[in-house]
Amino acid sequence: RGRDVTGVQTCALPISVRPGETLRGIAAQFLGSSERWPEIHRLNTFISDPDRIAPGQRIRIPSVASSFPAARLNRLSRQVEDQPSPIPWQNAQVGDVLVERDGVRTRQKASAEMQFLDGARLTLTEDSLVFLHRSGTTLRGTPKKSIEIVQGQADLDARTALASLPAPEVEIVLGNTKATSRPDAAGAARTRARKAEEGGAKLMAYGGASEVEAGGTKVQVPHGMGTSVAAQGPPSPPEPLLPAPVLADPAPGAERACADPPLSWQALPQAASYVVEVCRDPGCGALVERQVLPAGEGSAQWRPTALPEGELYWRVTARSRSGLDGYPSEAVRLAIATDRLDHEPPVAQLALSGRQFVVNGKTFAAPGIALELPAQDAGCGILRASPEIDAAIAAPGDHRVTGSAMDLCGNRVQLPPLVFTVDAEAPAVRSELVARSILG
Repeated sequence: RGRDVTGVQTCALPISVRPGETLRGIAAQFLGSSERWPEIHRLNTFISDPDRIAPGQRIRIPSVASSFPAARLNRLSRQVEDQPSPIPWQNAQVGDVLVERDGVRTRQKASAEMQFLDGARLTLTEDSLVFLHRSGTTLRGTPKKSIEIVQGQADLDARTALASLPAPEVEIVLGNTKATSRPDAAGAARTRARKAEEGGAKLMAYGGASEVEAGGTKVQVPHGMGTSVAAQGPPSPPEPLLPAPVLADPAPGAERACADPPLSWQALPQAASYVVEVCRDPGCGALVERQVLPAGEGSAQWRPTALPEGELYWRVTARSRSGLDGYPSEAVRLAIATDRLDHEPPVAQLALSGRQFVVNGKTFAAPGIALELPAQDAGCGILRASPEIDAAIAAPGDHRVTGSAMDLCGNRVQLPPLVFTVDAEAPAVRSELVARSILG
């Protein structure tokens, strides 16, 4: 056992053996000296000859803090594959270590989180393809780490994990666009980079200092700003990123007794669309669901098809008309208590409380009347029951009121109108004398 970059004791790291490698060469690469090969051999006693190990074989190495450009897969969700070059693509495993020329790809609704040995973290969303420090003319062989995003999107969080290590500096390449991200005096370098569908790039700087180069032009992108790059053109002038949407419902820590609860947030007038993510961790390294929704009237909500049972987290990001992602909201915890779907509306009824009477099918009520809307839902419970009334409900005259009720799983019932008349006029009393004759 060794210690990871945060100083916490952790298991040894698994790697795949490449063609031509020996334990001595692996020790020189990861531990800094070929003479430290016995440390690796003690973790892999099944190896009879340290100079003869099979390509593709998985072995374990001590977990060490190093400036070597290697990354460990910390989290995986659904189908994720890695390629320990030149070994073909294989199903990735938590703990796999990737080095120069290695790749990772995620399939639909899949994600992966990797951590470099100096503490920097990279999170890949679904349908992404990334290579580390790829050789060739695209990336320079500099000491800093290089990441090539061939497809999809990656979030970088680079901060110094140990005082003895230099501040992480990461070069991100997206086609003809090159971006360098590094921490500044304000804190970690937090950058989101996305390969645009038309072949260009989007880069958002949530923290730290970034420099973007494309088409022979360099621009500085301060934190809180972003830039768009056309397939062959220079970077656009940086523009402010949209703020994080305010999540409305469910509240933090809420529990829902159905697998398809609605999620809602406060709409942003400047948003062109929203990205909703449901994950198993606050950093969304383990993706469960991801949906891009167009903005518009009534669009600040989404109801998933079915979420897995257990503890989840959800967040929303507003995307501008230029295609730049704003700040993601803080991930909010949501507990799903069952895998049951609920599409049954609650049971509710409008009712009058107070003095009332019915004459020829018409309801008359006294001025002190009140409106009630009792509601119940055996499956999820009631979120709200709202009568729609005017301010003068107790005023004399005819009234027509409606109402609705919604349960915690998003099912709503609209109630039929209730019609009644408030009668504040006292009845007229008339008395008169009536002559009566008495016959003798």
